[in-house]
Amino acid sequence: MTWADDGSDDDVVVAVEPADLARVKGYGLFHLDTSSMPSGVSIDPDHGAMLTLRPAPGAGRIPHPRPASAAEWVRQDPGRLETDSWYAVRLEQPDSEPPVDIRTLWSYLPSATGALDAEGIMRAITAFVSEQRPELEGAAEALEGLVTDLAGLVGLTTTDGDGDSEDLDVLGVVAAVVESSGGELTRFDEGEAIGFPIQGTHGVWLCVADVYRAEAGTLLVLSSAFPAVVPATRRDDAYVAFGHWNAEQGLATLDLAADSGRVSLRTPMFLDGPPSPGAIRRLVDVNIDAVEGTWELVHAYATEPDAYVS
Repeated sequence: MTWADDGSDDDVVVAVEPADLARVKGYGLFHLDTSSMPSGVSIDPDHGAMLTLRPAPGAGRIPHPRPASAAEWVRQDPGRLETDSWYAVRLEQPDSEPPVDIRTLWSYLPSATGALDAEGIMRAITAFVSEQRPELEGAAEALEGLVTDLAGLVGLTTTDGDGDSEDLDVLGVVAAVVESSGGELTRFDEGEAIGFPIQGTHGVWLCVADVYRAEAGTLLVLSSAFPAVVPATRRDDAYVAFGHWNAEQGLATLDLAADSGRVSLRTPMFLDGPPSPGAIRRLVDVNIDAVEGTWELVHAYATEPDAYVS
């Protein structure tokens, strides 16, 4: 075991024999599981490897300047001898055919002692998925698992809890999910909201994510604006039809503005802890499905084009 010479102050490099590498791979030691590695990687079982490891917060802060012996520093604390206390950020097998040299999900984070917020976590996931796991884009459950593990690395939590509502970076998670799907964001000057266009099977519409904070918790609301306006002469009939649809729904709501005739579809999520990207992705999907499912109903009453949505 030696200190890494890749510019990181905290990483160590460990030489692993083939038999031990098989255990690392088989049991997912050092958090080196399939989800944390790039697509299409095949570890050669006949060759050993050089593993670059990064300490989790529980391993303790490495003093600077670093001790002469990395192995001796690890032996000083029993917790540092636990495989869960380390994250494999790089795996090298220069003698295999073909040679293997991969960066894992964990390499996208700074040192475990560096500051990282929820938005930073999501940006790390976005970069990893975009560069090395494009097949995960839009896979809510897989992304949710990744953010949970990443949060553990930096000492944050993504589970429901009693966190301060004012501290939840809800829009940071929403923005990262949208950007990971190739969406473009618009941040509004007033309030706490972002907008992004959605391309559906029937057309394009604008979706706005709003955050409402109260003592009881935080409410995230996605509101999709239909590219249509209901004329005044048809609004009474539209209210009745939309009311019947709303009565059968458990989450989504069709809203008709009395003054303008604009129609929007809202889907809310109550948060008492940081939202996971998987939960946000599902909320977006619910909103999209509801818009698609009510498109013909809305446009049966909307006969004027909406000028602000193209």
